Amino acid sequence: MPIKDYLDKVKPYDNYYRGKLATHLPMAFIALNEMGANDCQMQKFFEYYKPKLEIKPARNMMISQDNWQAYCFKEKHFVDLEVFFASEIEKEGVDKVLNKYLPRLSQNLTSAAFHPLIRLAFAIQAESQSEIVAALAYLADACLVITPQLVTNTTSSEKKAFDAFAILEALRQNGQVIKVHKINGLIADRMRYIDGLSEFNSVFNTLANDHWTLTAIADLSLNLYLRTNNFTALHALTGTQALRVVLPYIYKEKQQIVLHQ
Repeated sequence: MPIKDYLDKVKPYDNYYRGKLATHLPMAFIALNEMGANDCQMQKFFEYYKPKLEIKPARNMMISQDNWQAYCFKEKHFVDLEVFFASEIEKEGVDKVLNKYLPRLSQNLTSAAFHPLIRLAFAIQAESQSEIVAALAYLADACLVITPQLVTNTTSSEKKAFDAFAILEALRQNGQVIKVHKINGLIADRMRYIDGLSEFNSVFNTLANDHWTLTAIADLSLNLYLRTNNFTALHALTGTQALRVVLPYIYKEKQQIVLHQ
């Protein structure tokens, strides 16, 4: 069965279940397909995953080009935004819609622990229009997580990934940061806690004022994961790969701002 048929199985279900948890089913389908899973294995995984999912609620709002931004970042308009982006792609095509809306949504690429970004990258690679629609809606719907204040620094130096790792390792050992492990909840909840610390804002500015490239970010993310074996750090690694797929749809003048984030 083609991957498209499996992704069609995702359509009836909401992006969210059990409150704020988000489905990983489409990404799992695409990953299993890329690893050569047969139909029996794909169907078995679907039957395993399906009971936790919830059917999409009814559409509530009429979203248009004039008002779409008013419904973003609230975690309660996924279905309405999905209908909106489906209509936009039907009229303009996938590439035009990605080029049009991704720059406006680029501030939200870190939302929900990179999951909307990762879902979008998987969808683009799978060339699935329905999944691109759903991922855009998820990206637009998810609440902002990281909102540190960037202090512009005119002097910048070339930092190596190892130097950045040392800075982050020192932050990880900070007494206030260690308290994050006591937070029960999603990765995004822990990210919000860290975002509220002055120590994080200081480190953010130290690193964000450097000339980052995707390669440097990938090296740092890989370093973090290999040295810590931390599940959250793994999201930074997969998020970096996703950014590599999505970044070409964001105009060049804004790409460096995205990399700083």
